[in-house]
Amino acid sequence: MNFKQKGFTILEVVIVLGVLVLISGVTFVAFQNLSGTNRLEKSSQQVLSVFSSARNDSVQRRGGASFAVSIASSSLTIFEGTTFTSSASTNRKFDFSGAVFDQVSLGGATTSVRFAALSGTTSDNGTFRLRRSDNATSTTFTIYKSGVIEIQ
Repeated sequence: MNFKQKGFTILEVVIVLGVLVLISGVTFVAFQNLSGTNRLEKSSQQVLSVFSSARNDSVQRRGGASFAVSIASSSLTIFEGTTFTSSASTNRKFDFSGAVFDQVSLGGATTSVRFAALSGTTSDNGTFRLRRSDNATSTTFTIYKSGVIEIQ
């Protein structure tokens, strides 16, 4: 008798499934990294926006006072005046889930950046870093005495 083999052997099916699982795993990890990087880039743009908003409010003297930004581990808060009070009703808090602020090195050993009324300048110049909570990537920001902030 002469039998012709039709179909695939179990070994061939297992090998193909193994290759598919491997490719799927690599693709998933790459997607996760890309997704995290995109979230960090979006968060970085939001950081720039928060600091620009506080500086603009100081230059325009909204409410007749200067404004500042307090840097916490995973949030930024715009507050009015020179002293940060977390319970103040005028505070504007921005949360950055999945990201952490660290390596804060500002003038005067502070974690707040105060902008002078009318000029928008600051003596709290320096740097800080925003990193993904999984430590995969980070962005460093520099704040100049002029009050301008930029990504390094």
